[in-house]
Amino acid sequence: MCGIFTAIGGDLGLEDLMPYFQRIEHRGPDHSSIEEIEGNIFFGFHRLAINGLTPSGNQPMKLESCVLVANAEIFNYRELADEFGIELTTGSDCEILIRLYRKIGLEAMLKRLDGEFAFVLYDHRSGEIMAARDHLGIRGMYFGKRDNGGFYMASESKALTFCDHLQQFPPGHFWRISKPNVFFAHYDHNYPIHGDDEDTIIRNIRELFTASVKNRMMSEQPIGCLLSGGLDSSLVASIVAAEYAKEGKNLETFSIGLKGSPDLAAAEKVATHIGSKHHQLELQEQDFLDVLEETVYMLGSYDVTTVRASVGHMLISRYVRQQSDIKVLFSGETADEFGSYLYFQNAPDPASFQEEAIRLLRDIHFFDMKRGDRSISWSSLEARVPFADKKFMQYYLGIDPALRMFDEHRIEKYLIRKAFEKEDLLPADVLWRRKNGFSDSVSSMTRSWSEIIREHVDRLISDREFMTEAEKFSPNPPKTKEAYYYRKVFTHHYGKHQNLTPYQWLPKWCGDVVDPSARVLSIYQAD
Repeated sequence: MCGIFTAIGGDLGLEDLMPYFQRIEHRGPDHSSIEEIEGNIFFGFHRLAINGLTPSGNQPMKLESCVLVANAEIFNYRELADEFGIELTTGSDCEILIRLYRKIGLEAMLKRLDGEFAFVLYDHRSGEIMAARDHLGIRGMYFGKRDNGGFYMASESKALTFCDHLQQFPPGHFWRISKPNVFFAHYDHNYPIHGDDEDTIIRNIRELFTASVKNRMMSEQPIGCLLSGGLDSSLVASIVAAEYAKEGKNLETFSIGLKGSPDLAAAEKVATHIGSKHHQLELQEQDFLDVLEETVYMLGSYDVTTVRASVGHMLISRYVRQQSDIKVLFSGETADEFGSYLYFQNAPDPASFQEEAIRLLRDIHFFDMKRGDRSISWSSLEARVPFADKKFMQYYLGIDPALRMFDEHRIEKYLIRKAFEKEDLLPADVLWRRKNGFSDSVSSMTRSWSEIIREHVDRLISDREFMTEAEKFSPNPPKTKEAYYYRKVFTHHYGKHQNLTPYQWLPKWCGDVVDPSARVLSIYQAD
């Protein structure tokens, strides 16, 4: 997870910008540089070296009269180079962004990329400045403006709080300085139903997802896997472990929880089955509570469920950084947005089920994808998310939603589980383990993480403060003390940029709920 930073025009000089540029130094500890590449145009980069480890892979990258800063992994860069007769010289996969742009132009290039990216590219020949972000916002990117002029982009919002107007750069879009008030789409959330039968579906799921994991193993640095013991992270880890075993390597896996966490028990069972070198981090309640405020700052969000889930995610990433040489961490983000949150079993019909899944994918950069990027990059590591692969997404969302729906008799993600049933990648009781929310499964069944937080916040925020101050926040005043507490901390660090969290993530079709925890729902089951 590298960090990019650009300033285009405006009245701020390098001395003004430098403190903000340094706020995202954690994203790239291996090399940092910020340059004025043209009059009042600054490109900055913090590098986490994953591929092309020599200095020739440093950025800003200058080739063919272009300047590039990119937080990216382009998994098909070698195939693209071969197809278009491109000679690569730096060892960095990001080089393909300049070379291919020169061959076929920006829009055509974006359609061909298989990867995760956020980049800004300056073409000296045309004077055009372009920026683009991947289909789901896997890599962080923000876009800011100041009232007295200037456009600013950075990997995290904390680097752009000086802007008067600040938003996420929309995923699946690109931007040009020649038309600065428009974002153009390069990815469409359109998933035509293909009508395959079940046998074909489970074969294609298995092949596409396995290929996605293998493609993301492209790294010159050591790889590890976050392992919660749920289906998503366990399936990812099992495939990585199998591939590592072919090379005579032993995968390292990492889990976190409080005493009595069902995740810790399930993760240990998976680790034993796949033969990984497993690290289990069992912490106390206070260890989690001590980093709540840091988590809000790290995230740049006051969404309740995102903050809750990010605490453990951030702490285990910190442990990986301190206790191992791992630089790349695989995780299971995105699978739930396909339609497997427990509330989806209340979907009234297949069309509503599909519509809600697509909505979650459109907004994932505000919630789970933000958690995955920020929590891991905070410890100078890089996240890989195989479920977010474009080919896999296109196929899976193209399955008739009636076949993806579930209820108390048919388990969520049935087709994914069925696809790997005969592979012996996982213990059967884990492969068919019902979903538990990460933010609650890190705690015991008798005392949930959400309950622990509420008790903590009750000691910090009086009833009077909540009643008199919560309504002053706009938009979307907080409805609980916990939400108010996060909003208060967020405002201290991010000021007026309240729009960075557009709404609170809550389950649908479950009545008038104000708490996002699955444990408060009547449909909740756990093991």
